[in-house]
Amino acid sequence: MMNQLDRQAYYSFFSGVGKQVSINLYVKTGELFLKSLPERLGNLKGALAQYDNQSAIILAHQLKGALLSLGGNQLAETFKYLELNINLVPNEVLIQRLDAKAEDLELFKTELRGWMLELETTKSF
Repeated sequence: MMNQLDRQAYYSFFSGVGKQVSINLYVKTGELFLKSLPERLGNLKGALAQYDNQSAIILAHQLKGALLSLGGNQLAETFKYLELNINLVPNEVLIQRLDAKAEDLELFKTELRGWMLELETTKSF
């Protein structure tokens, strides 16, 4: 299975002046993401199940943005697909597509936790 966290995207971001501020912001954002992810996924699946497509679009967009901000670029593509296809594909199919990404989401969470710990303890690469 492929890594889900794109660390390379952040090496230049975490260099130079303001490096520590950038790392602190990334870690705080990551903590908030991890804490809110179960609820956000539940809300998205609930909106899809209830055919509340407008809410589902907003939730998918928010998750896509959060993943892109943290380096979850591959997973962000799933939420981009959901966002763009909610009114084109049956909601049951979208829920199945989301469920199929559960393992990748768990891997991303594990990689994110590990990298946040590394950033906090080493403050370098």
